[in-house]
Amino acid sequence: MTHLDIINRALVAVGTNPMTLTGLEDNKDNEVSSVKAFYESCWRDVLSSHPWSELLGEEMLTGTLTDTDSIEYVFDIPESSIRIVSIYNAYGVEVPNIRKRGRYLYSKYDELTITFVTTENILPVEYDYVDYEIQADIPPSLDEVVSLRLASQIVFRISQNQDLQTHLHNRYIVALQNAKMNDMQGSGGQEPWTSAGYAL
Repeated sequence: MTHLDIINRALVAVGTNPMTLTGLEDNKDNEVSSVKAFYESCWRDVLSSHPWSELLGEEMLTGTLTDTDSIEYVFDIPESSIRIVSIYNAYGVEVPNIRKRGRYLYSKYDELTITFVTTENILPVEYDYVDYEIQADIPPSLDEVVSLRLASQIVFRISQNQDLQTHLHNRYIVALQNAKMNDMQGSGGQEPWTSAGYAL
């Protein structure tokens, strides 16, 4: 599955023709500009909506002391993290009282291990290479969810058809709920995997 496949599904759903890689270079075209305006945000909406079991990463973070009086540490959230699923301290105990501000976490502990939904090998999208296979292990049906999300976002700009926009949005909601139900994470299924391929 490629980004171009997902984009073309959305274009067909709104009643227009699929594009080639060359066609995506015409930024003055209404369809092209619409796709580029919404495509990445559609991925972000979908990825952040659920702890997708096949897209979980884990990283140990070391904090920097910010205030010696209150003994508080600040941590950089990994750039590829779009949703934090769990946070544990160095003793393997889940940490409940974490403050999050922007791309930073604040805690009284100096080391944290976080599990998160990662955008690695999915985002950002490089439009010169959208016809290449997406390297991430995308959960089943997630490509359809993203294409329907994109279709519902761009259809009014392309056709001004509000009824079709409502129809596509409803299809997106149903597809998203089905994808969540089919994901094993909600019932304690698959363990997250590291980039090396070993279960954590």
